Amino acid sequence: MKSTFLLTLIIPMLAITGCNKRKGELTRELAAELLNEHLAAHPVLWCRFKDGYFDPAIRDGVIERVWVGEGYRFTYKGIKMVGAVIAENHMEIEFSPPLGMKPLKFWLKKDFGERVQKVTGIKEGQSPGTKEVEYETEHPFPPEMQSMKHYITNGQIMKSVFQKYDDGWRITKATE
Repeated sequence: MKSTFLLTLIIPMLAITGCNKRKGELTRELAAELLNEHLAAHPVLWCRFKDGYFDPAIRDGVIERVWVGEGYRFTYKGIKMVGAVIAENHMEIEFSPPLGMKPLKFWLKKDFGERVQKVTGIKEGQSPGTKEVEYETEHPFPPEMQSMKHYITNGQIMKSVFQKYDDGWRITKATE
């Protein structure tokens, strides 16, 4: 009788504490789970050209220089490749002034989503109870973007800071 009573108390307690894995150590698996939840709440509304692939996109006739003003836009060929996903009225490619006016990104009409491909490392943070996590992301490209995969990045390397609270780990800072 006593053992049955103890089991009815212990089993639910084990289930409750076992289900809250977020309170334990910050593992790569837990970090990836929390980061994917964070990324799902922050849509990806632009794509960036890979370093060194902007000139090949010009050479291949995917983009062209705009002669009125300064900038670039997608050609007819480029629009056929990405027109289904580019935001209306955003055929121009934006510049990034800190990188010497190098054209980098274009806007999308729908979110691709972004997810953690892998957590590459976890180290102690600068403050007590914090961890710094470095990870690589990927974009699950829709079928209509497959022909552009050669020119654009498929994700990025990022870092985030996690803080341990009484109810588990939380992301307190996400940087690129």
